[in-house]
Amino acid sequence: ISDGECTFPRSRTWDRGDRLFCDSPNISLVYRVNLERSLQFGNTGSATPDAKIVRISLDDESAGAGIQLNEDLTWSENIADYLLLDGWARDYATDAIAQDYRFTIDASNTKAAVLKSLPTNLNSKYEHREISGFEVGVTGGVEVNKDGPKAKLEASAKFSQQRQLAYNTQDYRVERSAPSAQKVSFSWVRDQYAMAESLLSSKTATVWGMGYDVDHNRIQPLSYKGFVPNLDVIYKAAPDETGSTEFKIDSSVNIRPIYTGIYKHYYVVGGHVSFQGFEDVDKRRRVTASTSFKVDWNHPVFTGGRPVNLQLGGFDNRCLSAGAEHGLSAVTCDETSAAQSFIYDQYGRYVSALDTRRCLDGNNLGQLQSCSLSLGQRWEWKADSDALSNLSAHQLLGHNKQTGELALYDENG
Repeated sequence: ISDGECTFPRSRTWDRGDRLFCDSPNISLVYRVNLERSLQFGNTGSATPDAKIVRISLDDESAGAGIQLNEDLTWSENIADYLLLDGWARDYATDAIAQDYRFTIDASNTKAAVLKSLPTNLNSKYEHREISGFEVGVTGGVEVNKDGPKAKLEASAKFSQQRQLAYNTQDYRVERSAPSAQKVSFSWVRDQYAMAESLLSSKTATVWGMGYDVDHNRIQPLSYKGFVPNLDVIYKAAPDETGSTEFKIDSSVNIRPIYTGIYKHYYVVGGHVSFQGFEDVDKRRRVTASTSFKVDWNHPVFTGGRPVNLQLGGFDNRCLSAGAEHGLSAVTCDETSAAQSFIYDQYGRYVSALDTRRCLDGNNLGQLQSCSLSLGQRWEWKADSDALSNLSAHQLLGHNKQTGELALYDENG
């Protein structure tokens, strides 16, 4: 938040120039983003979905420093510089608070839709802690059974991913809106002492009782410093979704100074003053911090499988690697290389982690092919052996010990 974005008129009654109504204002929020694949596990009401998942959270453990406008609230006074019998005698400008905080998450296309979002609508003066949980179906991992990385990709367990959410709304109510299946918005809207006049200690006084009358005890610190929201939004996409989606996150605060004034009433035999608050919407300003990220639905994380290297048995340290134009070659093994990573999916295919649209194909072992359900791309491990058989040719995957070139061989040599 720049100084200019928190600069407003010093007085709403007279032209007294502008002043800064904030002290080191900033928006500093850390959104936690998880990309994952849920595999279907179970058939009852508690079954996990078969879907690609994007989860965006501001939770109790990692949400950043928050939104800050001021450390403390100060005020300035303006006095009429002319002889006055009846009219505005003084006005006051109190440092800025938040009329509302708003957080919006929006997916750029219909490939993803909101599956779950918290919080729901909440009243002001509401305090609560809860766990936002979501169960995904996962593979048991390569350590779970004797087949290890030779096991096909399928759900064998549930995993509950939890977020600790804390709500202390104080002066604000929470409003949740979802204009579409792709967009959800949460607003913390000032509800207690929401108008300047409601912050005044008095309504009237004698002419000798003029002075600053805003009761700062009616303004909780949440209104101007260290505001950290908690929210949790889960999007889902189809298990076979491709392409990409951009997710945009807007975090904003509606900054308002508090303007109040004193009107002097004169009626020949005496007089009094009245205290008034003002709701000038043109003297407010919404400041937004925006960020975005793009999700590639073809990313290997969405397969739900664990990538493995395919190491050639005839060499000491050589693994299959995908290269230019999806060509396959034998290179020095590197377990951190995406080019050398393959995922054994639920159809028995070896899918490249470098490009999940490409698979190892027995009909063309020199180059990865576009994935399909052809038997040429489906493989099975022979029981109690390291022999990998192609379901189309009924031959075993092997390689030339001199060149490392792949080929299919009869089981008996």
